[in-house]
Amino acid sequence: MSLISNEIAYQIPQDLSRSTLLNPEKSEVNSTPANDILPADAVNLRLSEGFQSAPKKISVNEYKDAVGKDTAFIKETLRNKLAEVGMNPEMRLEISRDLFGNFQAKGNGIPSAMEQVNKDLTNNKAFHEAFNRLSTDQPTLNYVDNVVKVANAYGVHNNVFSSLVSATPDNNGLSDIAHRYDALKSNVVSMQKPDDQIQETQEDEQFRFILNG
Repeated sequence: MSLISNEIAYQIPQDLSRSTLLNPEKSEVNSTPANDILPADAVNLRLSEGFQSAPKKISVNEYKDAVGKDTAFIKETLRNKLAEVGMNPEMRLEISRDLFGNFQAKGNGIPSAMEQVNKDLTNNKAFHEAFNRLSTDQPTLNYVDNVVKVANAYGVHNNVFSSLVSATPDNNGLSDIAHRYDALKSNVVSMQKPDDQIQETQEDEQFRFILNG
């Protein structure tokens, strides 16, 4: 799962920026300070007037905490495993999965030791679960964080991102956003030309975790 194309992520801010240049008086009336739109620890998503009266709220910091815990667990597991098989825990290691879901570790280690790492990781249920969560949550967090930065920089509303957020706070966990994000991305891919879809699939087919990168 990769990020939605830059055209989607930046289209609305760019359109609104152009509108501001063409209609400066209108911009002064309707503009809202960036700090009011997207505080650092909580994002308030205000939809168009008349569509949703109450702002939608998410906590980016909570998302970062959740992703951080899985990232820390994966790093610790990999470093312990490298030390266990006699390799340097600080060596660079790239972890991905093959078509059968087995882990594949790539690095400048001893082949027999690397093979043992692959086997042990594949049989580690907790590692599987953390890697599965991170493979969807990390790209989603990257997208959310990007939207926050753009909104802070331009002070504009992103309709694409707002469509991913529920008015019910309990339905706005990172896994919920990730599920809607993936569905939205699938819809975007389905509208592309066949050649574009092939390229998107190739770029998107694997999530890779880099240790000591």
